[in-house]
Amino acid sequence: MKYVENFEEKLDKFAEVIIKIGANVQKGQKVWINCTTDSLPLVYKVTEKAYKAGASNVNVKLADDKLRRMHAEYQSTEEYSTIPKWTVDEMNDYLDNNVVFIHILSSSPELFSGIDAEKLGAYAKNRGEALKYYRSRVMNDINSWTIVSYPSPEWAKLVFPEESDVEKAQAKLLDAILETIRVNEKDPVEAWKEH
Repeated sequence: MKYVENFEEKLDKFAEVIIKIGANVQKGQKVWINCTTDSLPLVYKVTEKAYKAGASNVNVKLADDKLRRMHAEYQSTEEYSTIPKWTVDEMNDYLDNNVVFIHILSSSPELFSGIDAEKLGAYAKNRGEALKYYRSRVMNDINSWTIVSYPSPEWAKLVFPEESDVEKAQAKLLDAILETIRVNEKDPVEAWKEH
C-alpha cells in the first residue's frame, strides 16, 4: 500500500500481534485462516509468522467477494443455502485437532446489498445449524480464535467517501486499524501484554 509509511514493517508487526496475542499460536498447533483476496498482503505475513511460531499446518480458506456476491445473486435459494457435508467434516476434523481460527475481515458491509433477504436468511440459518459444533467449541474457548480487520477498497470508500483516491482511503483505514491495535508502538506485542 503505497500511501502507508513503512507498510511492510507495520504489516509484520500486525501479523506478529495476531499470532502471538490474538491467536496465541503454539508449537505443533494447526491454524485455519478465513480471509478474502483483498487481505492477501496480511494473509501472507500471518501465514509466515504462524509457521515461524511453530504451527504444524496453516489452512488458508480464501474467498473472493465478487464471487461470493455472484453465488448469492445467481444460485437458487436451495443451492445457495446448502452447506456441503464435506465442508463441515473438514472443519470438525480441524476442531478435534486443536486448530486455532484466525478470521481476517475485509468485506464491504454492503457486499450483499440488494440480495434477497430470504435467501441470505436461509443461508445463515443453515450455516448456523451446520456449524453448531464449531460455535460450541469457540464460544467455550476450547479452540482459540481471533478476528482482525484489513481494509478492502469498497470498505475504505464507505468509511472515507470524501477521499477520491481509493488507495489513500485504504491507507487511512489501515492506519486507523493499526493505531487501534497498537502496531505503531515500538513493541506492539509487549504493549498488548502490558494492556
